[in-house]
Amino acid sequence: MNGKILLVDDEQEIADLIEVFLQNEQYVPAYLSIKVPMLAICGSGEVKDMKLSLDMLGKNACCQTMILSKAGHDFPMRNSKGLNAVLNDFLLGKIKEN
Repeated sequence: MNGKILLVDDEQEIADLIEVFLQNEQYVPAYLSIKVPMLAICGSGEVKDMKLSLDMLGKNACCQTMILSKAGHDFPMRNSKGLNAVLNDFLLGKIKEN
């Protein structure tokens, strides 16, 4: 892409670009080789790009992904107790991969 901004509106095009990005090891070898437990969370009310990002993060076998129902972009502020419970469960090893 040589430093150029790429604008894509079609969801399938975005998904295809993410797949190409993930298959091109010059871009993501460091992320895909991380071997520490990770948790990526997205709300069900989030925009499509955030959900696609969640899918991309889930390509790492050590990254567990979670979609919180009825949650949007501001769920950490609106439901901090619920988020803290999820984080505690993750840290204590109670959350299993989907």
